[in-house]
Amino acid sequence: MVNVRSRFPGGAWAPTRAVLGLLVALVLIQLAYGFSVNFVRAAAFVFDGMVLTTADVLAGQVWRLASYGLLHSLMSPMHLAINAMVLFFFGRDLEQRWGSWRFLLFVLLGVMAGGLAVVAAGLLHIGTGAAVGISGACEAAVVTWALFNRDRQVLIFFVAPVKGIWLISFAILMWMLDAVSVSEISAAAHFGGIVFGALAWFVVARRQRLGLLVDELLVTLRLKKKPRLTIVPKGPDKWVH
Repeated sequence: MVNVRSRFPGGAWAPTRAVLGLLVALVLIQLAYGFSVNFVRAAAFVFDGMVLTTADVLAGQVWRLASYGLLHSLMSPMHLAINAMVLFFFGRDLEQRWGSWRFLLFVLLGVMAGGLAVVAAGLLHIGTGAAVGISGACEAAVVTWALFNRDRQVLIFFVAPVKGIWLISFAILMWMLDAVSVSEISAAAHFGGIVFGALAWFVVARRQRLGLLVDELLVTLRLKKKPRLTIVPKGPDKWVH
């Protein structure tokens, strides 16, 4: 695991609003999921309809590309615990950067990117073509955070200090190990999250630069007037340039 040394107004362990709400929702849904499977099997069909499977998505049940992220394996509580820790350590910083609603949209798109990768793997007969868990969004959060905080110090396994950018290598290495293992972890979902995280950073970080390039092109084509540099008076003897 990774510990991010960061400062928040409420303290180093203070959760942000969207992250806290998401974690509470995941825990409550997991409890309901486990309770229905173990004690009220007749009600489990609701959760069965949330699991991502390639065949069901191709049959038109596209909501599974998002709903599967709300469920986690009942075989191991650590599946939810690890994902929750990743969201807590990295999601808070991204939420403060973007705001709660944009962060939640990022999580949703990360889950869907992982789901599409799972479906693609299923079509190629790589793996089971099925998945549960919010791992796609977690991988996306790690990669995006690392690209925004390349020189920030993190502690791998709470011990080894490294720069943030090295988290991408760590994420790719873990994905490769998952891909060749026989565990239930979906390497395809992780891959989709990694790719989406990199794309999300590129779009956000380069948005202003891309906007300037578009404006310059429009000015060159005479579809837009070149902006004028104006000098605005600030006071009797002061000017803002």
